[in-house]
Amino acid sequence: MIGRSCPSAETVERIAAAERLGAAIADCHPSDATTIMTAALEDLSAGFPLPAFLDATEDAELWAAAASPAEVEAYLTAALDRAFRGPFPRAARDRIRATLAERVGGSGRPLPRRYGM
Repeated sequence: MIGRSCPSAETVERIAAAERLGAAIADCHPSDATTIMTAALEDLSAGFPLPAFLDATEDAELWAAAASPAEVEAYLTAALDRAFRGPFPRAARDRIRATLAERVGGSGRPLPRRYGM
């Protein structure tokens, strides 16, 4: 191959590892793969700021400001069901529980652990 360099051993191993990861993800049930990848992304991206157009908190605040009470109730119920009634990253679930305790239970008063919470 004239004019082309061979990839380094590190590059070859990274490509092979990425291919193995892709195959493992493809072999998983979609809900299991989603749960595992969400937890992995959360762990791997900790500390890195998201660009403004990908800020989920800001997007959620904008949506909530414009939503009707019925919409807020429906989406909040669905989100809580997703977070507390099935597989979900433990750290995210703990942050949600702490936010609920702060907003609903008042400072220093933990929410009771009921309904899968």
